[in-house]
Amino acid sequence: MKGIILFVLFLNLVLPQQFPLRYDVFSSNEGLSQVTIFHILQDHEGFLWISTAYGLNKFDGYSFEQYFNDKDDSTSIAYSSIGKLFEDSDNRLWIITKGILNLYNREQNNFIRINKPNDLDIYGIIEDSKRNLWCFSSKGLFEFNYEEKAFTDFSNSSEYKELIKNHLYEDFTIYNDIIYSASRKGEIHLYNLQNRVIEILHDSDKKFADFITSIKSDNNGDIWITTLEKGIIKYNISSKKFSYYNLQNKSTSENNFFKMNTKKKEELLAAGKTGLHKYNLQEDRFEKIRLQEISSGEEKNLTITDINIDNHNNIWLGADAVGLLKISNTKNQFKVLSESKNNPNSLPSKNVISLVEDSENNIYMGTFNKGVAIYDKNFNLLQHLENNPNNNNSIASNNIAGLLITNENKLWINHFYKGSSIIENNKVKRLPKFGDKKATLAISSLQIDDDNILFGSFLQGLVIYNKENNTAVEPIYDSSLSLPSEFGVISIFRDSKNNIWLGTNGYGVLKYDFNKNLITKPKNEKLFDLSKTYCIYEDTDNNLWFTTDKMGVVKFNSTNDSIVTYLSNDKYSQLSYYGIIEDNNKNKFVSSNNGLFLIDSDERITSYYLEDGLPNNEFWQNSFIKLQSNLIIFGGNEGLTIFNPDSLLELSNEHNLMLRKFKLMNKEVLPGSNPILPKNLEVLDKMELSYKDNFIEFEFASVNPANPKKVTYAYKLEGFDDNWFFTDYKRRFATYTNLSPGEYRLIVTTAENNQPNINNSRVLDLIINPPYWQTWWFYTLMVLLISSIIYSFYRIKINKIIEMEKLRLKIASDLHDEVGSTLTKVSMRAQMLEMQINGEKESNNLKRISEQAIDAVSTMQDIVWAIDSRNDNAENLINKIKDTVFSMLVEKNIKVDFEITGLISDLKVPLEVRQNIYLIIKEAVHNITKHSNADSAKIYLCNSTEKLELIISDNGNNYYQKEFSTGQGLKNIEMRAEKIKGKVEYVKENGFKIVLSAPPIK
Repeated sequence: MKGIILFVLFLNLVLPQQFPLRYDVFSSNEGLSQVTIFHILQDHEGFLWISTAYGLNKFDGYSFEQYFNDKDDSTSIAYSSIGKLFEDSDNRLWIITKGILNLYNREQNNFIRINKPNDLDIYGIIEDSKRNLWCFSSKGLFEFNYEEKAFTDFSNSSEYKELIKNHLYEDFTIYNDIIYSASRKGEIHLYNLQNRVIEILHDSDKKFADFITSIKSDNNGDIWITTLEKGIIKYNISSKKFSYYNLQNKSTSENNFFKMNTKKKEELLAAGKTGLHKYNLQEDRFEKIRLQEISSGEEKNLTITDINIDNHNNIWLGADAVGLLKISNTKNQFKVLSESKNNPNSLPSKNVISLVEDSENNIYMGTFNKGVAIYDKNFNLLQHLENNPNNNNSIASNNIAGLLITNENKLWINHFYKGSSIIENNKVKRLPKFGDKKATLAISSLQIDDDNILFGSFLQGLVIYNKENNTAVEPIYDSSLSLPSEFGVISIFRDSKNNIWLGTNGYGVLKYDFNKNLITKPKNEKLFDLSKTYCIYEDTDNNLWFTTDKMGVVKFNSTNDSIVTYLSNDKYSQLSYYGIIEDNNKNKFVSSNNGLFLIDSDERITSYYLEDGLPNNEFWQNSFIKLQSNLIIFGGNEGLTIFNPDSLLELSNEHNLMLRKFKLMNKEVLPGSNPILPKNLEVLDKMELSYKDNFIEFEFASVNPANPKKVTYAYKLEGFDDNWFFTDYKRRFATYTNLSPGEYRLIVTTAENNQPNINNSRVLDLIINPPYWQTWWFYTLMVLLISSIIYSFYRIKINKIIEMEKLRLKIASDLHDEVGSTLTKVSMRAQMLEMQINGEKESNNLKRISEQAIDAVSTMQDIVWAIDSRNDNAENLINKIKDTVFSMLVEKNIKVDFEITGLISDLKVPLEVRQNIYLIIKEAVHNITKHSNADSAKIYLCNSTEKLELIISDNGNNYYQKEFSTGQGLKNIEMRAEKIKGKVEYVKENGFKIVLSAPPIK
């Protein structure tokens, strides 16, 4: 797309304009839907919206979200070709697509198409001071009522209709509720919203140009108009005067302006076919701004279609057929001077390993293989010193090891094993070696006085060279030192007390006494342990600083002999630190083999890397300098990094944290597609998941931070995580699996130095619903169900017991009434027959029958008593025992004592226990009456918590001899004891005693 854009330049260029603005490119490879960009807008949340020829893009600083028309989805955007974008004061985002007005629905992440008359095509939308919305259309200006979604014509007058007939508006702006609209026919129409009057703005001719491309108002009451081929026109509202800026006669031939933005009057950015120009109204001139792609290092001329400056002062460009460009405010605070084929002012080699400045502010840059480049203070290349084999007035070699500006302002160049070259008055003097020493690799140097220079060699240690007589001597080494014949001195420094310090390549820090020509250990031998020391530096507080290999940066206070080490923890422990420079605010800048570090006056550490604007993370060990202009330069593998330490920006701590995507089982869930995500995750406060959703992932981002790659994130799931998790921009997601049902809270924030910034965080309440069998209602149902089942079983058991008791009663009654009656009749008839018969034998038989019948009746009565449920309590058992025992013993004149404890009257005694206890006592008493010859007996029955104890004793002297011989009665007792899980013991002492122990009756 052809044309130029004017825009405010917020970037304060503290360095000369020879340096290009460097930019990053976001194209289709990075996710942009299309590389033809029409409009760029940043919304209130920080998202960049980019309208393209195919698709709308939403950019969070890391990734693009694309929106296209879907003919089967009425909530998609109306067309995929996107036009103007506008956000009103209520934070509603409006998108124009081929005459259709679309409203972005943030809650559902979709679009609402605004109904309009079929013959009304919308070109743009604007808002007045009363927050009324106005739409430009194919039929003029219409007021849009958002609540009613209705369009009202600006005027129905015939004059108005005739004036706007066949006019299409390209752009418009508003100032004091007057809309200035630019017609494609070259006219400016003024819409007064208060009195609904329209007029034409014109100077000598009402037509300003064949095509007006943009119109914008600034904060000073000026209206700026851009045109094709006619340049820029300014209209001052107060004076009603026009000013014309035809750039044809200025420093650029570009007059095809496309758009304009006027946030700052003093500086405008104009963009055209060949790139970017800065227009300075005070000086009334344009300055070419070179644009350099960071990835390739190449400068390019681009056609810019739109410009936007975000809330961090980063400049975003729409480049036709290229994509979205970002000119980072933080990256461009570092200027880069490197090697470039297309720039004659560039370095001859990107590897600059030594830097010095002379008294006239000229800067000498020694390269690894391309000689010495000399620049003025504005970084214009003055001269390039190279070796010419055919010219003895050229330097000895293109391989530079070190540079020195002598006291006489001569340039001393040390080469790699080629001696030195001395430059004075454009004449070169070659010095193949130092006196009688062979050519050495002198990488560090220090001039002691007008005659003597110290050179630090990589293999020959320290060399003291006398210029006057061209002699070189070696120093004397203290006897306490044990150094090899070949060792390197890689840094030399003289402090404010005239102490000379030497940094060696593996043998610690040494001190040199020039007057004694003696090298010794320092008093603080911890310095001797520093091994390889690349640089020695003294700050304004007279502290000495030593940069080391893998031992950090060491600060030495010679007053109290204390040492403090920086950059030596695990994160930095493997780095090699090279140069160190202090700025005017006592901040220390340290170069390394992986980044640049700032140790500020409060001893806080800030790191700078490739993503911060450095051309490379690796620097050269002796390539650093602070210029008289206060600029600091560090040389590395990709050229020079140049910056003003007073202008370095601190990254903003303000972040707008957003949850961007939600994945379930590694698949993204879209808003409304699943009940889990009823609306856009960005606006969701609470999410409910099932226990089955056991693999979830949340992606998050700080929306377009100042430097996206520098943001450290922290997240924590309260209720699950005990500690915070920290991650970088590459892993902006939190994943959880198999969360137990319950309530959680996901907190996402940024972090500094492993400390989360909890005051600026995004919170999402997370509820994991349990399976139905773990819910309260299921528990309640189960309790009721189990209770019902238990109650049912209980009722069944009770009913069975009742039925059993009824059966026992029936059997007892039947036995008593029927069988008992019959046996009684048999006994009575046997007795009657006995009385009628005289024979002794027959009489004995009948007597026996009678006795057996009586026994049967007694046995039957015992059975009836046992099975009768009415006798189940302890009281009936005790009464039955007493009745039976008394009836049996009193007849034999045997005295009996009872001692019964632990059996309360209503205690339920199980049938089997009751029956067997009774029968054991009956059997024992029967034996007493029949076999013991006793005259007294005792029944002891005790029921305790531990056992049931029964003791039946007598004072007889026969000891059941007959019973023991036959054993039938005692066997019956043992059998019945086993039935109630008891044990029987017999004691024959002062009579006979039966002891029964059984489980207690409960």
